[in-house]
Amino acid sequence: MLKYVFDHSLFYRSIYKSAGIDTDAINQIQLAQLPIINKSILMNHFDDILCDKRLCKEDIEKFICDPENLYKKYNGKYEVVHTSGSTGEIGIFIYGPRDWAIIQAIVFSRVSKNR
Repeated sequence: MLKYVFDHSLFYRSIYKSAGIDTDAINQIQLAQLPIINKSILMNHFDDILCDKRLCKEDIEKFICDPENLYKKYNGKYEVVHTSGSTGEIGIFIYGPRDWAIIQAIVFSRVSKNR
């Protein structure tokens, strides 16, 4: 995954390079050595973080603000989840079909274990 975002995300390539991480080091790096990314950084660099350049923050924000889109997928494909903004900033998270299936499986496994 690190190699993929290094190759496809302007933001991650830049932040990893500034931390001294290059394509050779990416396969050897420990998670603790990666730069910390928080919600504010994610939202401020949203478009550069995305690996799919057909997506953009402005369009996604318009989509989630339209009540007609409740329970609809963005571009008929992507699940969009957002935080309430209680910390002063809304977090937007977008998932493709494969990613969403993985998240559903994780949630299901956690919920079913708690019963």
